[in-house]
Parts: sequence; structure tokens; C-alpha cells
Amino acid sequence: MLFARPSVHSRITFTMGRHVAWLLLVAALMNCAAAVIAQEYRALPIDDKTAKTYRVTAQQCLRDPAAFAANSDKFREFFSNYYFPLMTVTDPEKIGDSGKLRADFFKNYVLKASDPQVQGELTKLAYAAMVQILGAQNPPCHPAARYNAVLILGQLDEDYATAKPYAKATSALTQIVDSATTANRFPPAVILGALIGLERHAQQRAALPPEAITALQAALIKLIGREQPIQDMDTDTYAWLRLRAAGTLARLGTVGEKNANHDAIIKLASSLKSVDDRCGAIALLEKINYKDVKLDDANTAEPIFALARDVAAAEDKRASDFQEKGASGSFAQIQPMVGPEPGGVGTPTFTDPNAFQRRITLARLADLKAGLMAVKPALPAETQKKVDAVVAAITPVITSASGKDAGDLNLVAAIRTMAQAINKAVPGKTKPEDEKAKENAVF
Repeated sequence: MLFARPSVHSRITFTMGRHVAWLLLVAALMNCAAAVIAQEYRALPIDDKTAKTYRVTAQQCLRDPAAFAANSDKFREFFSNYYFPLMTVTDPEKIGDSGKLRADFFKNYVLKASDPQVQGELTKLAYAAMVQILGAQNPPCHPAARYNAVLILGQLDEDYATAKPYAKATSALTQIVDSATTANRFPPAVILGALIGLERHAQQRAALPPEAITALQAALIKLIGREQPIQDMDTDTYAWLRLRAAGTLARLGTVGEKNANHDAIIKLASSLKSVDDRCGAIALLEKINYKDVKLDDANTAEPIFALARDVAAAEDKRASDFQEKGASGSFAQIQPMVGPEPGGVGTPTFTDPNAFQRRITLARLADLKAGLMAVKPALPAETQKKVDAVVAAITPVITSASGKDAGDLNLVAAIRTMAQAINKAVPGKTKPEDEKAKENAVF
């Protein structure tokens, strides 16, 4: 096993919930890096007397295979004893250099190599060094070093011309994700970095061996299926991490054996608390190929229809609140505001703080529609008609919310009509108390 168990504890969307979760996760990483400077962290030995002097030789080896053949030892020494150890420095003023070193490694070395053999040697050297950085314990390497190390693993290829992922890196990243639910060996930032790398590998699934795909699917499904946050992460940020794992799983483009991949995403959409996150999970289904797949109502249609009803209820509530606010005459005048709008940072915009937040509506309905249309061909014929009815209900609202000329009051009226149509098309199960109320009703 690549990483031994430690002996001690160690779609871009507009919805604000997912943006906040991402920012929280990044902020947690940065805060961690800042707060632990005074603690003891491992820095790999840096040979700045001999290995450092081989930089020019290493660059010559990139351009000339003959130079590499004659100076391969110096080439290896430069990277293993100087360049990669620089990523592990703990000096507060140099910690941020690890990110630049990572980018420069690929830009100025890997992609500058004229010979695949030299690229292959660089890949092997980088893999060995990154595993060492990630696997160091008692003390571990600095969080910034570990995060950049896992990102490098995700970028390594067997063949850079065809973007074929490096098999050993796929295995290492899979082990990191697999350990997320069973051990505290790797902090959330490293797990995130592994998911980022595996998402790229999943996109190149045709180049992955079957056993790698099987292990990858199992690790992702295990993380997606765990509802209890890991390592004391807050609920919102952990939900975002699970969504990121689901996105990686969806990138494989297949429902999986016995629909395991599909089912994992459906269950995630049912278990998340935020309507926005649930919609984001359902939208991932459009990345999966459902040709010749058969799905049933209980495991697919009903959970998605339940989400449709919840979206309808949430949007109806927002529309109702907006109408009440308008009826009371509490609308504010349009005021100039400056901010990072689509026109660019600092572009003057005019935003009414009391205007209806239609981007929330757009994100939710677009995600819901994407998921419904993705699975529709695999559902029973009668259920497909229900899907059509839901899509027919939400499409006019998407059109209205997208139009610049559509007034807010017209939009909220369309939303309320949509909510009624969805509940008519896919009504929920009648509660026993509702039936009892009907029996006791006088009229």
C-alpha cells in the first residue's frame, strides 16, 4: 500500500451556497497555513551547494537527449535534491513559493522537454518526491507543501501529448480519497486536491485500466455516501466536498455496475439539506450516458420529482414573500453599486437590493431541468410523460428569468403558476392527517 496508516492523528454555479462553501474550504487551508507556522513541520533537505548548480545542465537535458544521456545523474540531483525540496520550506516568507514552483515545473520543464524519455524521467522523479511530501509524518510537511504536492500528482501523465494520466498517480489519489472516511491521515485540503486531480483523470477514462476505474468508483461512492462530516468539517463545506466527489464520479460518464454511480448521485441529491446543493447534484446526471439503461421510478423518478416539489415550494415561498413586500410598498429605489459584475471588477452597475434574486431561480431550475432531461430516456414511458409535464412547467420561468425585459412581478407570478403545475404533474403522497381532515370536513 502506497500510504501506510499513521500511528498518530494527524457546473460552475451562481448559487451562493456553493460559492460560500468553496471560499470556506480555501480559507480554511490558508488559515491553517498561517496558524501553524510556529509548529514543527518537516522540510526536506535542500542541497543548495551542489545540486543547485545543475540547473543549466538540467535545462540543456530538456532540449538535447544526448545531453540527458551524458548528465542524467546531475539532472536527477537537481530535481530530487534541490527543486522539489524547495516546495517544503517552512519559512513564512517562502511558503507561498510552492505554488509557483508547481506551475513552473510543468511550464518550464515538463512541457519544454523535447524527448518523451526525459518527460518520463521527470514524471517519475516528481511522483517519488510528491509521495514523500504527502507521506511524511511525525512531523508532516507543511499544509501548503502537501496541497501543491497532491495537485502535482493530479497533473502527471504517462504521455503528455495525449494527456494519458500517470497510472501510479491515479492509484495514489484514489488511496487519498478512499482514506477520507476511515482515517485522518490527509486534511480536507489534500482530499480536495486529490478530487481535482481525479476529475481530470476521469475525463480520460478511456486511458485508465479497468481496475483503476473500479477502485476510483468505490472510493468516490464511499465519500459521497457518508453523511457525517469528516474531521469536524462544517456541514456546508462538507456538502460541497461531497458534491465535488460526485462531480468526479459523473465525469466517468457511466451509470456504473448495477447503476451504482447513478444511484450514489441520486442518494446524494436526496440527503443534502440545501435545495441548491441538491439541484447541483441532480445536474451532474447530464454528464452520464444513459443509452440502453433502464431506470425505475422508486430509485430515480420519485427522488427527482420530490426535489422538483421542494424547488417549487421554495420558489413559491420566495415569490410570495416578494409579492407581499411589493404590496406593502417597501421596494427601494434603484441605487448605483460597484462590484465584480460580469462586465469586470469595478464595473458600475445598477442593482436594486430589493429586486427579486432571479439568478437563484435560474440556477435551481436549469439544474433540475438538466437532470430530468438526462434520465428521461431511461425511465418508463408513463414516467417520461410526467418528466415532460415538469419540464413544461419550469421552462417558461427559465425563459422569463433569463429575459432582461421581464419584470419581477411578472416573473414571480410565473413562478407561482409553475409551482401549482409541478404539484399537479407529480403530486406527493397524501399524508394520513390530510385524508383525516377531508373526512372531517363539513363542506
